[in-house]
Amino acid sequence: MSAAMPPLVRMNIGKLADVTRDSFFQYASNAFTFTLGSENFTQSIQIQSDAHFLCVSLGYTNTAENGVSAAGVGTPYVVVTNGGALVQLTDGSSQRFLSNVPVPVNTLFGRCDNPHVLELTHLFRANGFITVSITGVGAIAPFAGQVIRLVFNGFKVPRGVVPALDVAV
Repeated sequence: MSAAMPPLVRMNIGKLADVTRDSFFQYASNAFTFTLGSENFTQSIQIQSDAHFLCVSLGYTNTAENGVSAAGVGTPYVVVTNGGALVQLTDGSSQRFLSNVPVPVNTLFGRCDNPHVLELTHLFRANGFITVSITGVGAIAPFAGQVIRLVFNGFKVPRGVVPALDVAV
């Protein structure tokens, strides 16, 4: 006698898992240019109005980590302490910090050739924004003169596809 299998129950009541991931998209910061190496910059990245953005991975580039090469000889990659800066992100829709204190860039973002895949994705709502506050580690080499760019990888969730997301928070 075989027992009947119970019906499959979806765990995601908000139906976000039902959205087809066919709208790959990236949001990127403008370049943060550290003249001294210890400056603080704040930048807001506007989320487009046509869709929410589900962030699944984070990457960064830092010109100080490109390595040194003279006549084809040199270090292909240089590790810069803390990725060169401390960063704190804010979800502008909810005015919620995504960390309790600024954290090293390289603990939250992976190098762009190996981005950090988020253990839990984060949804930024349409018309919202991502605020980046970034502070250089120190006014010495290699931080002086570095240029850092942050990239948010994910996909768009069109408005109206998941009705619960279009409700004001």
